[in-house]
Amino acid sequence: MNELKILLVVYKIQRGLGSEDGCGYTIAKAMKRLGHKITLITRKNNAALLRDDPEFVDVRIIGVDVPRWLSFYKRRGRGIILYYYIWQILVGRIVRHLNRSEQFDVIHQLNFHCDWAPHFLTNPNGKLVWGPIAHHERVPFDFLQCKRYSSFLREWIREMAKRAFWRLDPFLHWAAARTDVIFYGNANLAPPFRSCKAKVVLRPQASSVPELLADPVRPLTFKILSVGRFIPLKNFDATLDGFAAFLLRNRECGAQLTLIGSGTLEPHLRERACELGIDCNVAFVRWGKQSDLAEHYRTSAVFVFPSFESQGLVVAEAMGAGAPVICMENSGPSFLAGSTGAVVTRRDYQSTVSEIADRLEQLYQEWADDTKSFRFTSRMQRVRREYDRRLDTDALVDAIDAAYHG
Repeated sequence: MNELKILLVVYKIQRGLGSEDGCGYTIAKAMKRLGHKITLITRKNNAALLRDDPEFVDVRIIGVDVPRWLSFYKRRGRGIILYYYIWQILVGRIVRHLNRSEQFDVIHQLNFHCDWAPHFLTNPNGKLVWGPIAHHERVPFDFLQCKRYSSFLREWIREMAKRAFWRLDPFLHWAAARTDVIFYGNANLAPPFRSCKAKVVLRPQASSVPELLADPVRPLTFKILSVGRFIPLKNFDATLDGFAAFLLRNRECGAQLTLIGSGTLEPHLRERACELGIDCNVAFVRWGKQSDLAEHYRTSAVFVFPSFESQGLVVAEAMGAGAPVICMENSGPSFLAGSTGAVVTRRDYQSTVSEIADRLEQLYQEWADDTKSFRFTSRMQRVRREYDRRLDTDALVDAIDAAYHG
C-alpha cells in the first residue's frame, strides 16, 4: 500500500509493559514497519524513552506535558481525568499548528482508550481516526463483596462522572461527529457514539507481546490463572468463590489457582481465601516484568477472568498461549474471547460463582480425559486460532491500515 504521512497521538506508550502502554508501543512500531512516515506525540517521559529506542530511530517524536501550574493536583492516578482533558487541549493546539505545514494524510488519536474524554483534533487535509476506545461498566453492587462504604461510593462517583461527560460535554459530541473512523473496543457504545454507528468499527485492541506467545500444549497440571489489579472491577471475589466451589466437588484434583497482580483488595482477597479454606491451593504473585508472565500463561490450563471491564487485554495474552478463558457474558473480555469463551451469567453474584465452578469442572474433565479424547488439546488449538484471526497485533494493524487507506 502507499506510504502515508501519519500523526499518531499516543498518551500511553512504553516498551515491555502490558495493556495500553504495550499496545501503543507495538502498534506504533508496526505502523513504521509498514513504511509510513510517522510523527508521534506522547508525554515527555515516554518521548525520552522512545528517542533512545532503535525501533523509533526514524520517527519524529514530540513530547507534551501539562504545565506544573495546571497539573499541581495530579498524584499518580489521582486527578488523571482533569490532567488528560487538559493534555488533549494542548495536543490539539500543537496538531493544528503542525498540520498547517505538514498536511498529514491521517491523524490518529490512538489512546487513552476511554470514550468519555474528547480529543480536540481536526484534519481538513485528510482522515481523522480515533481509537480503539471503550468504557468500563459499573460493577453491580451485588458483586462488591468487600463491604466497604468506599467501594460503593467509588463505583457511584465513577459512573456519574462518565454519564456527565457523555451527556453534558459538547466537545465529546463534536469529536465523535468530526472523526472519520472510530474503532470501538466492544459493542457497548456510549451515548455520543450511537448516532455515529456508520463510522464505528468494532475491533478489539490486542496486546501481542511476542515472548508471551506459545504453541498450545496441554499443561501437565490443572493450573488456573488470573491476572490483573486487585480492584472491584476485576471481580476476583467471584474467581475465588467459584474456585472454592469447584474444589468442593473435586477434592482430589489437586488444582491450583494463581492470582498475579496487586491492588487495594489484596488483603481482603487473602483473607477470603483463608475463610474458604483454599489458601493452600491459592498462590498470590506480585507484578513482575511482562516477560515473566510467559511461563505462567504457558503452564496454565484455564484463564479465569469474570471482569466487567471494557477490554481485559490479559485475555488476549492468555489466548495467545491457547488457554481457554472463563469470562462474564456481554463484557469486554467475552468480546475478546469470541466464540471460544466459556461465558458465565451476570444475573447475580451467586449465579456467576456457580457457573464459574461449572465451567471449571467441564474444562477439568476435558483436561483429565485428553489422553483419550484430545478434546482439551483441540479446544486450546481453537483458542489459538481465534487469537491469530482477531487478536494478534498484525491483524489489528492490518485493520487500522485498511481504515487509513479506505
